[in-house]
Amino acid sequence: INGSPDASADPTTGISIPTIAASSDATVSFVADVTAAPSGGATDYVNTVTAEYTFQSPDSTTLTNSVTATNTIYPDSVVITPTITKSDNTSNTIPHVVAINDTVTYTITISNPDATEPITNINLTDTLPSGLTFKTGSVSINGSPDASADPTTGISIPTIAASSDATVSFVADVTAAPSGGALKYVNTVTAQYSFESPDSTTLTNSVTATNTIYPNSVVITPTITKSDNTSNTIPHVVAIGDTVTYTITISNPDATEPITNINLTDTLPSGLTFKTGSVSINGSPDASADPTTGISIPTIAASSDATVSFVADVTAAPSGGATDYVNTVTAQYSFESPDSTTLTNSVTATNTIYPDSIVITPTITKSDNTSNTVPHIVAIGDTVTYTITISNPDATQPITNINLTDTLPSGLTFKTGSVSINGSPDASADPTTGISISTIAASSDATVSFVADVTAAPSGGATDYVNTVTAEYTFQSPDSTPITSSVTANNTIYPASDLIVPTVTKSDTSSNPIAHVATIGDTIDYTITIQNTNATRPITNVILRDTIPSELTFNPNSLDINGTSTPGSSLPTSISLGTINPSSSATVKFSVTVANNPTSNSKYINTAEVDYNFQTTNGTNLSNTVTSTNTVYYEDVVITPTITKSDNTSNTVPHVVAIGDTVTYTITISNPDATQPITNINLTDTLPSGLTFKTGSV
Repeated sequence: INGSPDASADPTTGISIPTIAASSDATVSFVADVTAAPSGGATDYVNTVTAEYTFQSPDSTTLTNSVTATNTIYPDSVVITPTITKSDNTSNTIPHVVAINDTVTYTITISNPDATEPITNINLTDTLPSGLTFKTGSVSINGSPDASADPTTGISIPTIAASSDATVSFVADVTAAPSGGALKYVNTVTAQYSFESPDSTTLTNSVTATNTIYPNSVVITPTITKSDNTSNTIPHVVAIGDTVTYTITISNPDATEPITNINLTDTLPSGLTFKTGSVSINGSPDASADPTTGISIPTIAASSDATVSFVADVTAAPSGGATDYVNTVTAQYSFESPDSTTLTNSVTATNTIYPDSIVITPTITKSDNTSNTVPHIVAIGDTVTYTITISNPDATQPITNINLTDTLPSGLTFKTGSVSINGSPDASADPTTGISISTIAASSDATVSFVADVTAAPSGGATDYVNTVTAEYTFQSPDSTPITSSVTANNTIYPASDLIVPTVTKSDTSSNPIAHVATIGDTIDYTITIQNTNATRPITNVILRDTIPSELTFNPNSLDINGTSTPGSSLPTSISLGTINPSSSATVKFSVTVANNPTSNSKYINTAEVDYNFQTTNGTNLSNTVTSTNTVYYEDVVITPTITKSDNTSNTVPHVVAIGDTVTYTITISNPDATQPITNINLTDTLPSGLTFKTGSV
């Protein structure tokens, strides 16, 4: 009473109040507990207070009177409480997250749940937190812009009819980080409003809604990578029928917090088909998982990884004229903000592979030129010059970053300083460690040559020197992605021990009394013998070529091959002898007539050339040529000494002898040539019957 407690007072039985002086007040307060709803279906608690009092009339007569006052309160069942929601839409790619200079659009919806009564006199106030600034002119009320409205000072909203809504949106600029070290922007909107009670009394109330957004410093952004491993020999390239294994790695960079609720989706591009049952998650197969519909991945702990792999079949070329298969994987995930709010985000990774139709495949050839007389054959001490040619077949694109490597087999040693690149020596280059080759332009070639010394026989019982050259190179795909590939070429040479060299002899028999001498009109019989000296391997495709000198004329029908006459008016330009078996021979004979003097040097030189094939020990076919030359001399080269024989008998009659006589013979041989001696002279004199050589008398 008048501010002083009176524990014994009870308004229901009456409270005595001290006299109220002229022009003064008295105040009584007390508390009532609400213990039940209004009775009898009433919708209010109507409460009347009565103050009885006395006062004196002007003539000092005491008069009595009373005054009353009524107060009405209402049960909460009469309250209309609209629902209010506040949502955000940030310009950031991550929902509910902002960076400085981003914007956030707030949308506040107030819904009147009452089916009969409106809410009125609505005033919405939204005082933005530090770091957010209202963007003037951005307010929209129920879809209509209101350039003058400002939520920070209050926005008047039209009456919301029964069971209706009102919507307010506005934009805030993110101008600074949250203040005071906070890691969030907490924003509260308040809507004050009026409604009528059932007895038409206007009541007021307010509702609030809170929205929280976060600075991007709280975001956990895992790294995601997607790699491919194709069944093709060229990395990142596939042909129809190939497979590609994709491996996706998601790494959580946060040192304390996990990422959860991870769902990985990979919708393969046209031309690639997921191989059912091929998924592996963190190394464990999951036969039911399918990346095209989504794969659930276990929580990734702080500073940890998760790996998903699967296989796709290449079933068609890229669609729509594309020159690549572009494949994007998306991982959606959740993480907790510092205030334990669950936020969601997603990360993506893209992988591109290419059809083999875009591959530039240069041709590469490797040839050998040995110092041996037989092609592709070497002996210890020989050298071999290798020539490698790389040809770029593409009409528009170069190939680049070319590195040529040629690791020589055992028994061959690179000759330092022997490299030549496109005709220019490069003394420092070494094919065994790699040679860098300049870019090869479209439709162009590059050539590398070098020399190897033959220092030993093939190792390990091998019967050849097999040598492989590899050229690694780069080319650009149609989307300018560098792709690396390689091409190889093999070359094989053989040790001299593998060589079969038949002996070829060509002999002559002339009609002249002097061996190997002929004159015009004489005939010469030639005999050519080809002997296979190998005891186990034949020689095959044996071809004899013998072009007789122009001064000699072939005698028709004189050709004889292995004892069989071969009719013909001329000597064939090539004579096929087929196969000569091991340790066997073939013989060719023919006859010529000397028609003219030799054109020079007084001799007829005739060469037989034999081409043939043979197989190396490992079954490789090689070819070789051997020759044999025969010379017949014209008669003008013959030195014919004069020889005289005289006798001197012991008889008195010259040139007459009797039994018992002796005869002395004197033989004189005279060399008529002015410059040349005659040698290897052997004189034989077989005495006739009746004459006996006198020993010691020469």
